[in-house]
Amino acid sequence: MQLYWTTAASVSRHEPEDYVRSLRVDVRCFDESIEREYLVARVAVDHIL
Repeated sequence: MQLYWTTAASVSRHEPEDYVRSLRVDVRCFDESIEREYLVARVAVDHIL
C-alpha cells in the first residue's frame, strides 16, 4: 500500500481565499502479482488556515 498526497496553498495572505489550503490523499495498492498499481481510496479536504 502506498500513500500519495498533493497540497496547494497560496503564499500571499491578502484575500480570504488565500487562507484555504487544498489537500488530497490517494491510497494505492498493487495487484496479487505486484505488476499493476490501482487506486483504492481518495480523500480530499479544504483546510482553512
